[in-house]
Amino acid sequence: GAFLSRRVAGLARVPFTAYYFGTEYRAATEVLHKLLFFLPVGWLAVRAGLSPPAALVLGACAAAAVETGQLFLPGKNADVTDWIIESLGAAAGVWLAGWLAGGVSVSQPCPEPSAAPRGPALRQPLRPLLLVAALAVGFLLLARLPFVPYNVRELLGGAHPVLSALGLALAVVWIVGFPAWLAKACAHTCHLRRLAAAPLLHGLIAFVLLRLAVPLESFHDVVGSPTLNWPGEWEIAARFLGLFAAVSAAALPAACLALGAARPAQWLAVALAVPLLAVSYAVVVLAANTDNLTELLAHSARWDAFLWVWLAGFVTALAGYGLAAWLGGHRVRWLPWMVVGSAPLAWGLLALGLEPTLVKYGQVFSALQFLLSADRAHYAGPGALALRFLLAWGLTVAVTAGVTAALSGPGSDRRPRATATPAPRPRPAR
Repeated sequence: GAFLSRRVAGLARVPFTAYYFGTEYRAATEVLHKLLFFLPVGWLAVRAGLSPPAALVLGACAAAAVETGQLFLPGKNADVTDWIIESLGAAAGVWLAGWLAGGVSVSQPCPEPSAAPRGPALRQPLRPLLLVAALAVGFLLLARLPFVPYNVRELLGGAHPVLSALGLALAVVWIVGFPAWLAKACAHTCHLRRLAAAPLLHGLIAFVLLRLAVPLESFHDVVGSPTLNWPGEWEIAARFLGLFAAVSAAALPAACLALGAARPAQWLAVALAVPLLAVSYAVVVLAANTDNLTELLAHSARWDAFLWVWLAGFVTALAGYGLAAWLGGHRVRWLPWMVVGSAPLAWGLLALGLEPTLVKYGQVFSALQFLLSADRAHYAGPGALALRFLLAWGLTVAVTAGVTAALSGPGSDRRPRATATPAPRPRPAR
C-alpha cells in the first residue's frame, strides 16, 4: 500500500518532467515510440468496425491500462504525459484510417456497391485481437520446436518472450494487413497521394513494432551496428527502412493485383516498386556496413541476384494475397495457378539469387542452408532443405492469407453482380 501511494502521488508531477531531465534525442525517441506504437490500435479499431468516437475511447482506455499496470512495476514509471501521448497516437491511427479511405478518383467512378450489410468480420472488434493472440501463441510454440532455425528462435530470446511474441504478432499483422487494407480501399478509386506515401508509413510503423518486440542484436545482425555517429537509433531506423523498402515493393503491388484494386492503383503500385528496389539495393548492398546479407547474395551481391530474391518474395506474397482473394470469393482464373506454382517458382528464383557456396566457420554450405538449418553445427541436406523451404513457404502464404481474410472478412468486398432487367415484350399489332 505504501508503495502504491508513492507511485500514485508521482502522477501529479508537472507534465513532461521525465522528458525534460534527459537529452533532447531521448525525449524525441520516446515521443515517437509512444505515438507510433499506439497508432495501430486506432487503425485496427476502425478497421474492426468501431465508430471513430468509440475507437478513440478504446485507445484511451488501452493507454490507461498500460500506465495503470506500470504503477505495480518497480522498474517502470507511470506518467500522465505518457497516457496523453499514447492516446494521441491512437487518435492519429483513427485519423489515418479515415484519411486513407478518402481521396480523389483518377479513373471513371464505379457504381456504388449494394446496401447489403457487410459480413460479421468487420463488425467484430475482437477479431483483430484474437488474430494477434493466435499469432503470438503460434510464435511461442514455433520457437520451442527443435528444427526451427536458430535465427528465428533468437527473435523471442529476450527476458520477456510473451511480450515479444505479442509485439511480433502485432508487427506481422501490420506488415501483412496494411497492404491488403490499402488495396481494398483502392478497389473503386485510386488514392494517389495515399498510395505514394504508403511505403514510408509501412516501414516506419513496422520498425517501431519490431524494435519494441525483438532484441536489438537481431537488428544489428540484419542491418549492422551503427557506424555513422547519428544520435539515438536513427541510423538503425534508416538502414531498416532501406531494407524494408524491398518488402513494401513486394507486398503493395502483390496485394493490389490479387485483391482487385482499381487498375490505376495497380499500375502505380507496380511503378513504385522500381524506385523502392533501387533505394533498397543502395542501402542494403552499396552502403552496407555488414556482410551478413551481402554474402548471401550470389555473384558478389550483384543487382540481378538481389532482383531474383525480391521476385521470390513477390510471388510468395502474390500467392498469399491470391489465396485470401480466392477464399473471399474473387474467382479469378490465374489465382489458383499462381498459388500452386508459387512454391517451385520461388525455389528456382532463390536458387538463382542466393550464393550456392559459402566457406565460413570452417565449413562449406549454401545460403539456403545457412538460413533454414536448425543451427550452425547441423546443416540440412538437400531433401531436408527442400522440406524446410516448403514449410517456410506454406507458413508465409497461410499467415498472409489468414491475416488478410481475418481483417477483411470473407466475401465482405464482393461486388454485386449486375442484373439486367428484361425489357417488356412489344404487343403484337392488331
